[in-house]
Amino acid sequence: MIEMSCPRCGAGGRVPNNKVNSRLVCKKCLQVFHLTPGGQTVLGEPPPPKEAPKARAPRDRVELDFSGLEGLGQKLSKLKLPDIKILGVASVVLLLVAGIGWMLSRESLETRSQRVAKAISKGDVETVVGLALPGTEMEAMKWTVDTIKQHTELKLSMGMQEPAMTVQVQSNTQGSSAQALVQYKAEGGRRGSALPTEELQALPSLADAKKSLELILYWAPDTWGNWRLDAKKTAEASTSR
Repeated sequence: MIEMSCPRCGAGGRVPNNKVNSRLVCKKCLQVFHLTPGGQTVLGEPPPPKEAPKARAPRDRVELDFSGLEGLGQKLSKLKLPDIKILGVASVVLLLVAGIGWMLSRESLETRSQRVAKAISKGDVETVVGLALPGTEMEAMKWTVDTIKQHTELKLSMGMQEPAMTVQVQSNTQGSSAQALVQYKAEGGRRGSALPTEELQALPSLADAKKSLELILYWAPDTWGNWRLDAKKTAEASTSR
């Protein structure tokens, strides 16, 4: 038996040893309390009993059959592996071929500027967006749509004749940025000369239309050294003009 007293009114009493952490009620003040393993009386309900850890189920014994590996070492020893020198030469050749292919795939600034200029004349938005610097694709799409509209207005003023197109690289292409000037002119179109005035009079709403369209393309190299259209800077320059 364990001697104890009520933590509220102090009434004394005894409880069996197995009543530790059990719910007790004082007969005098009817206070609910419990007895801790250290013999201290504490007001309130006893703590919930802890669950006993579950026993782990015994693992089934797995037996591995290595009979199929018999003689594998002998078979591997009979295999003839390629000479290390041959592998080294083959690796160098592959690297050279890949390097040459990469260099040939890189387009010059003039070539890429020509592609943008031709895409605008054909109304090809996808090509311009594909050449845009990563992160400026949305600006490239908006700028291309607006530029195609201006190019169409120029064609209308020429009686739907294709204007002459010239592309000129204007800055040093060896640096971290470059520029190219694209011009569409009514003079020197497919007919080889300026259109007669009477042909333009058939479209009175375009009587004051521009006879040329000039674009400044801003370029920047990407991680692989390929020229990419900086559409954001190109669009800002087009708006400020």
